[in-house]
Amino acid sequence: QQARAYAQADFAFIMLSAGLYKLSAGYARNYGMELGLANPAWGYWWRTYAGLPPGHSVFRVMNQLAWSTEVVAAILMLVPPTRFLGGLLIVGSFLFIATQIRLGLLCETVVVTGLLFVNPGAPGDAWIAWLLPASASAPAGLAAWPVANAVLAACLWAYLGLLPFVHAGLFYNFYGRRSLPRILQGALETYSNFFGIIIWRVFSVDVVNFFVRIYEQPRHGGDRILVSHYGLRGGLRYSHVCESIAVTSVFTTLKYYPSNDALFRERLLRYARTVPCRDGCVLTFEYVSIRKELRRFEFIPVAEFVVDAPTGSIEERILDRSVLVRAAHAVSPVHEGTRPGTYAPLES
Repeated sequence: QQARAYAQADFAFIMLSAGLYKLSAGYARNYGMELGLANPAWGYWWRTYAGLPPGHSVFRVMNQLAWSTEVVAAILMLVPPTRFLGGLLIVGSFLFIATQIRLGLLCETVVVTGLLFVNPGAPGDAWIAWLLPASASAPAGLAAWPVANAVLAACLWAYLGLLPFVHAGLFYNFYGRRSLPRILQGALETYSNFFGIIIWRVFSVDVVNFFVRIYEQPRHGGDRILVSHYGLRGGLRYSHVCESIAVTSVFTTLKYYPSNDALFRERLLRYARTVPCRDGCVLTFEYVSIRKELRRFEFIPVAEFVVDAPTGSIEERILDRSVLVRAAHAVSPVHEGTRPGTYAPLES
């Protein structure tokens, strides 16, 4: 029961962090879902959504529901009498998201996690009991270790007690753009990295307002061949969202650490070496910005990065200066951090 309470609180704080970040990162101003839904790297039905005006009511409704559902559900999940309702909100919302956005098994995993909030006697409890009978529960032999159980219980309650303060510290670093005193900052980073506690910035404007086309072409010029055919018809590798996450994470380095060009180049070169490329050819990574016009979305190539993996060289070419690939979106609260693994701001 204590382990369940720990998991419920942990999950609720994740949802609260995600919802508050979406609220601060443009969702309330209609910058969020529409960019992901119209993005070939993320959306199942991107052609349909890209044909709608960016200000369409369907996008506005989705954006408001995206942040508010997570915040409301998190609050409900933290209050014992309403935990079931909070879990039900998350289950319903992620079942819908699973039909719209390529997120692998993330949506299904969140749905299963939402079942933690089905209390005994609540609707759905009988179905879960049938699916997971008592024989599938923890071995009864664990009760024979009272000291170990007591230690585990104490650790779980300590984790729960620290959880609000850890999230508050991360928010202080990120939104306050300030570091804690050195000892506290070091303890916060060590603890949060060990337990994987982060500000859940998934599917925010800086992640979904661009995508990257990858081409193979002869080193000395010639016709390009598109490698990254996103979607179910594009082959196994680029039909899976893990590849979209990997490519996007390489290029968000430009926004998260704009002054650390070495980090970006290291990540890009490491990724490029995983992409098959014929002898005598190089890979061109085309950064395509998604621009919201009055009546349509436009896909604008704004930069190219030509990677010669065998020699380790990277050539950057700017195609359109109206979009800065090393700057966060205007509605984004993102600022440069000291290094990966911390939200403490880079000191000027």
